[in-house]
Amino acid sequence: MENKENTAAAAAPATAEASPSIISPTSSPSVPSSPPCPPVILSPCAACKILRRRCVEKCVLAPYFPPTEPLKFTIAHRVFGASNIIKLLQELPEDQRADAVNSMVYEANARLRDPVYGCAGRDLSASETNK
Repeated sequence: MENKENTAAAAAPATAEASPSIISPTSSPSVPSSPPCPPVILSPCAACKILRRRCVEKCVLAPYFPPTEPLKFTIAHRVFGASNIIKLLQELPEDQRADAVNSMVYEANARLRDPVYGCAGRDLSASETNK
């Protein structure tokens, strides 16, 4: 039993001495720390991409037209125009803007499908079939 304890005691200091000599290249104290990373540049909103303009930090359109949904802005832009969309959003309180954008996109989509009646055309056709 004494033999096992002696070997364990002899092995313990050897591993303790070996661990400080292992230095990883990233933890080296002689390497100066790099400057902080620049902020991540996100892609511009779909509206700014389509209008080919710079998307500023306080872009009114960015929260409602994400870069992943360019068709959403394209549809609304064809019917209402970018300046009218921006004016409307600026006049509304922030809590109503998302609903307004959804309504504009819905109405623009209906207007593109039925240029004469728009949203009402769908209701009219449904009421005529019920007669």
